[in-house]
Amino acid sequence: MKKSKIIFIALLVLGTLSLTSCLNDLEDFMGGFSGSPALAELSEAPNPATGTVIREIIDPTQPLTVKVRVNIAVAEPLDKATTVTLAIDNALVTAYNTARGLTGDAAALPMPAAAMTISGYDVTIPAGQLEADWEIILDAAQVPDIVLKVYVIPIKIASATNDVIISGNFGTQLMRVMSRNKYDGLYLLKGMHNRVPYTYPYETEMQMRTAGSSSVAFWWPDAGNFGHPIGVGPDNDLSWYGTAISPVVEFDPVTNLVTNVFNTGGTTVITMFTGEGANSNLYDPATKTIYVSWNYANNPLRAFFDTLTFIRPR
Repeated sequence: MKKSKIIFIALLVLGTLSLTSCLNDLEDFMGGFSGSPALAELSEAPNPATGTVIREIIDPTQPLTVKVRVNIAVAEPLDKATTVTLAIDNALVTAYNTARGLTGDAAALPMPAAAMTISGYDVTIPAGQLEADWEIILDAAQVPDIVLKVYVIPIKIASATNDVIISGNFGTQLMRVMSRNKYDGLYLLKGMHNRVPYTYPYETEMQMRTAGSSSVAFWWPDAGNFGHPIGVGPDNDLSWYGTAISPVVEFDPVTNLVTNVFNTGGTTVITMFTGEGANSNLYDPATKTIYVSWNYANNPLRAFFDTLTFIRPR
């Protein structure tokens, strides 16, 4: 019995040593333990289809602060602060266009330096922590035709302290910056549909969505319900502001005058109305109010008179 017990204990010890050796091999293979290097990364995952991360300027009249997450990939946080130095590298945009065969208007453009305010390029990750943010302040007014063109901020990690190594896979990031135009937003629509010999008032919240650099499209999410918050008419007036018609209002960006109203859905012709009873057909930047009149099927007896007062960004 004693001999058997000794043999059993010996086998147990050998098994434990073998298991420990396997775990050590696994640790070395996975690189997630103390012997693995610490990696500096730009940790936000890009969209697989575009290879970029996205930021959107909601109100182009106001500066936007965008944040870039900087991370140290390591099993345990470091015991002293680490400084990661970033850089803007426009060569990354050229490489991006080349890799994807993008040319002409489809090609990405580097964000103009004049549009970016950067207080410094060093990001300090405190001792015991793994990440921190780098900030860039953007001014949409300094970016030519930002609504229609593809602008990218190309960021890379230039260096890191504490023997931290720059990640080979996540050491760069392309940030696509999109923007709405100044007319975009959620508005209170008060209007009147004049279909001689009747008039139908209506009132509702209406989204005005960026359709171009200086145009917005009416979009009412409940248009398919064909309802009236005020009154009921045979034409279900608010249904005109949905997917079936979707009027687009185009402005002169300098004078803010309405230059055109047209249809993006169906075959019906929509035009700006300037006849009797028409309002001023303009955008008032002081009050953020749109005044627009338009008619349906070129029929002056089927006119819409709309006043849209800005509520907030949509």
